[in-house]
Formats: sequence, C-alpha cells, structure tokens
Amino acid sequence: MTSTWPEKRALTVSLVGLLFQTGLATFLVLLSLWTGSEAVEATALLAACGIPIWIFLALTYKQRQLVREETLESEQLRQERAAGGAGAALFAADEERLLLARRRLMWMYRWLLPFFTVVTIGLLAGLGLGYSWSFSRSIYDKTWAVPVNESLSFAFVVGASFLAFLLSRYATGMARQPEWRLLRAGAAWLMGNTLAGIATAVVLGLVHFQIILPERVAAYALRVLMIVLSVEFLLNFVLDFYRPRQPGEEPRPAFDSRLLGLFCEPGGIARSIAEALNYQFGFEVSSTWFYKLMQRAITPVIGFGVLTLFAVSCLVIVNPGEAVVVERFGRPLQSGRTIQVMENGKPVEKLDALGPGLHLKYPWPIDIAYRYPTGQVQETLVGVKEEAAEQGLETALVWTVKHPAVPELTVIVATSGTGPAAATQPSAGDRSGGGPSDRSVAVSLIRVALPIQYRIKDLAAWRTKFVDPAKVFEELAYRELIRYSASVDVDQVMGADRKRMADDLERIIQAKADALGLGVQIVTLGLQGVHPPSEVAKEFEAVVGAESKKQAAIRSGESERNKILSEVCGDVTRAVDLAAAISKVDAPGVSAEESARAREQIGDYFHGNPAKGIQPIAGAAAEIVARARADMWKMINEARADNETFALELPVYRAAPRIYRMRKYMDVLSEGLKTVRKYLMATDVDPVYHLQLMDPTPAGLDVALQGEQPK
Repeated sequence: MTSTWPEKRALTVSLVGLLFQTGLATFLVLLSLWTGSEAVEATALLAACGIPIWIFLALTYKQRQLVREETLESEQLRQERAAGGAGAALFAADEERLLLARRRLMWMYRWLLPFFTVVTIGLLAGLGLGYSWSFSRSIYDKTWAVPVNESLSFAFVVGASFLAFLLSRYATGMARQPEWRLLRAGAAWLMGNTLAGIATAVVLGLVHFQIILPERVAAYALRVLMIVLSVEFLLNFVLDFYRPRQPGEEPRPAFDSRLLGLFCEPGGIARSIAEALNYQFGFEVSSTWFYKLMQRAITPVIGFGVLTLFAVSCLVIVNPGEAVVVERFGRPLQSGRTIQVMENGKPVEKLDALGPGLHLKYPWPIDIAYRYPTGQVQETLVGVKEEAAEQGLETALVWTVKHPAVPELTVIVATSGTGPAAATQPSAGDRSGGGPSDRSVAVSLIRVALPIQYRIKDLAAWRTKFVDPAKVFEELAYRELIRYSASVDVDQVMGADRKRMADDLERIIQAKADALGLGVQIVTLGLQGVHPPSEVAKEFEAVVGAESKKQAAIRSGESERNKILSEVCGDVTRAVDLAAAISKVDAPGVSAEESARAREQIGDYFHGNPAKGIQPIAGAAAEIVARARADMWKMINEARADNETFALELPVYRAAPRIYRMRKYMDVLSEGLKTVRKYLMATDVDPVYHLQLMDPTPAGLDVALQGEQPK
C-alpha cells in the first residue's frame, strides 16, 4: 500500500534528479577539461549549483513519507484505543513520541530550508564572481583558451541537454499537483541547465567554423545568469520573512526560481495575463469570443510572421553603387578583393562581391549579408557634427557671431609675432605666469572644420582590418589635423596658404590610412570655417584694419616710387640698376675696375648696346640726354660754321683790309641799328666816335675811328 503514496513517488523523482544533477555536473566538468571551453565550464558550474536543491527535495520528501507513516500509525492506535484494546495504555504513553516526525518536518522547513537557500546563494555568487577568472577580463584578451574537440563536445552537450529537458518536463508535470509542488524548484533548475546547454552547444558549433568570440560571450552570459539567480534567491529569501502565511501552509522555497519557471511552463504566463485582465475589467474577459479567437490565432500568426521574416531574409537586394559580402556561419562566401575573371575570352578585373540586383541566400542567421557603398563617395566631417552641420546650413554663418549649432574643432597654431593674431593672443610665457623666455613660443587658438570625401578602394581591407573603419579613419583625420596645425603659422592657415595646407593634409592622411591598411582613397579634402574664436572678433578686426592700412601705405609708396622711376627711365628695374651703377662711379672703396664696369654699364644704358641686347633708356632721363646732345651738336656746328666762314673771309681781308673792315662795320651797324631810330645831323665840326663792337666771331673785331673822316 505504501507504493501508492505520493511522497514515495516524489522521493523517487528527487533521488533520480539528484543523481542526474550530480552526474550532469560531473560530466560537464570532465567535458570542460577535455575541450578547454570556458562556456562548458560555466555550464558545469551552473549544474553543480543545483545539487543542494535536489538534496533538500529528497530529504523533505523522505521526511514527508515518515510523516505519512506516522499519521497512519497514529490512526491505528486511535482505533485500537477506541475499541478498548490493550494498546490504549501504550498509546497514551507514546503519543508524544509518535508526533516527532511531523515536528521534525516543521523544523526542516524552519531551519534546513534557509540553510540550503544560503548554500545555494553562496555557490551561485561565489562561482559566478570569482571562479578561475574575473569579469575584468576582456573577451578580446589573448589569454583565452581556444576550445578543442568541439564537434564531439557539441553532440555530448546536446544529448545531456535533451535528457535534462525530458526530466524537467516530467517534474514540471508532477509539480502541477499540490502534493508535489516542491518539485517546481528542481524542474526549473533543470530547465535552466537545458537552456545553458543549448547555448553552449550553439557556440561550440560556431567554434567549429572558427568563430571564437561567441563562446567567450556565452561564458560571460552564464556567469551573469548565476549572479542574477543568486540575487533573485536572496530577494525571495528576504521577502519571505514578510509574507503572510496561513496555518499549515507549505512554504515555497526561495530557490524556486520564478525566472526559470517562465520557461518551464510558458502557459502560466498566459493564465496570469488572463487573470490580470479579468481583475482589472471586473468580468471574465478571458471568456469572450475575441479573447478566445486571439488565444487560438496568436500562435499561428506569430509563427507565420516568423516564417515570413526568415523567408524575406533569403533575399538580398543590392542597390547601384553597393557591394554585398555574404557570410555563412561567419565565413565569407565572397572575399571582397579584386579578382580577374574571363568575359568574352578576355580577362577583366571584377570585385569579388554581390553586385547590383536580386540575389538568394540561406536564411538568417545561417547567411548574413553585409552592405558596403563601394561605388559611392562618403563624407566625414572632422570638427563638425553631421547633424549640427545640417542645422547650420539653414542660416549664414559669420565667425564674429557665436553659432553653437555648428561646434568646430579648436586647434593650436603658432603665431609669428607680426600678424594680427599676435596682438590678440598672449605668448606661451605670458600664459604660464612668468615672462617669455628664449624658448617661449606664442600660440593662438583657431576653429577649423575639415570635410573629407572618400571612397572604398579595397573592400577586403576595409571590412577585415577594423571593427569600425569609418570611425578609425575619422579619428586618424582628427589626429593628423591637430598635429599638422601645431606646425604652421596662424597667418598661413587664414591666408593664401590654405590650399597648400589642404594638399599637405590630404597627402599625410592618405599615407597614414595606407599604412594602417584601411583601404580608402581620399577624393577631396578642404579646410573650411578657419577663423579665431568669436570672443576676440573685435580685437582681431581692429588689428586687421591697422594692418591693412599699413599695407595700403606701403603699396602707395611703392606705387609712387615706381611712377617716379618709370618717368625717369621708362622702366623700374633699369632705373634701379642705373642708380646702383652711378653710385659706384668714383665712390669711396670702389676699385678702378668696378668703377670702369659701372661707367660702361651707364654708357650701355644711355646709348644702348645692341650686342648685349640693351636698348637706350627712355623717360625724362632720355629726354634730358637728347636735349643736351642736341645743344652739343648745335654748338659744335655753329663753331664749325664760324671757323669755315673765317677761313673763307681771311683772304678777302688780306686783299683789302680797309674795305673789309668798313663792310663789316656797316653790317654790324645795319644789323644792330635795325630797330633804332636814326638821325642825320649836318655840322662842320669834326666829331670823334668811340665804338665798342663785339663781333660774335671767335676772333672778334674792335673798330676805332679816331679823327678819320668818312669819304
């Protein structure tokens, strides 16, 4: 008759669960040593933490079996006492002893259950936090062991998980009965072992395809699960002290996980929702036709949606300008490299990737498609946030006015000490609090925006070198911009050298990207928004205005100088060279040879030298030289004419000196008195005339008629 007791069956299931849990933990520990897998080791630790649960269940149901026997014996003794048999005196003496089993069960609920709860919490927390490695260890750490024998381990873990699932479902079905309700704790724990085993089997399968990272992630996730369960058990344990109880109510263990129970009996969630709706609306919402329709149709609809999503994941639509690489279990089906293929009998270079069009693949997660805009020009904004740049385009940006919508990168540049920035920026020595030393360098702060347009030239390098190559390229551009800005002058950055600086930055960034193997080609790069901070706008504009006036005065003086030199010599360069040559003639410290060369150069400029390709100078100097040359020839010709006239008149003079003198005398009088009024005086007195006549001829003639009467 005792074989039909429910406690006997529950005890059998508890012992089977204890043996299976112990064997499962031992098996997984040995498997983790054989494979070297951290995920298998974490699954083994999770399984080991369930052993105290099954021990408590076995002890409890054993004690409940003893309570059942004690109850039957007590009932028999009562019947004998009622019949007046000999056992009445014996029952009266031993009644207290016969109730010891029930008292011991109460003692187990009061003390042994908290003890096993604390032990389970300690095992979960201790093994989850500190066993063999800590959470500070990165999943990219090279000290992680690569699992081996993953193929057989996959099969072993799947088999063990299947057995755990069967036993969990069996215990879950028994736990629906009130007398076996304690078995929910063991059933939930076996379901947790089943889920952990399935996850471990999946990552071991990925390890077979050389995908190592998920195995490490699973190890972390299982350790986190152990910590979460320990926290749940601790909260259940603490809150159980404040939960009201009815007399004779069976306690619910704190290690009966509500979280894992959701996976043991998913239908319980739907029932809980239905009860909550009925309570909120005040009537049986779960009995309406709509709720029943939804209850029947929700599973097919969800299943159809899931199947549709998987079917859609089999299609890959590649747009123009894109290239798609498909990975199957982490292994790329296309290399992404440029290969040679034969088309029409000719070798043609082609990208090993899916081109534009519709393609088929296995559903996710077997095949995963990765898209890359290989035929498109991409842009990265260094110093400007993309969303802020879009806002800034709505209005005009003036650097003298703050525009926080477009935050620009602030860089340090040198200051030469002569430009406008030097007057508005303190030197490095001044900023440090002391005077500038010989090594102090004045610096300035300017705002810079650097848009870079680039395209992918090597898809294989772009997708395999770095996890986020676009971010690496952007950070590389930031670094090189800041480094290059520190080596240039502020006037160069804001002046005409901006184009040259943009070319230098393009060359430097491209070289660094090629060295890293990013596989990008810069299309355009330009410096934009280069200006000082808006806080120094007025001072900077004042200095710029003074600098502009200074440059205008210099340009005006140079223009006047060039005008004067051009007027003098017809050419500024020849005027400067002529002045330098004149300054060397007979100058102190100048050798005779240099002086002779200077004279020769002066002569070449004034007279011209066709052999040297030198034309005579023009302008005012040429005019003066020409006028002096004309006067010279006039004087020479006049002197030559007088000389020839004298030579012709000398024979005449020698032939008739008196007549010659008189003729000349009369010519002079006639010429000199041409405009003078003349008077004739008749007198008998002999006048005496004194005439001083200056003849323009070189010899000159003095005619003196003293006492000589004209005939």
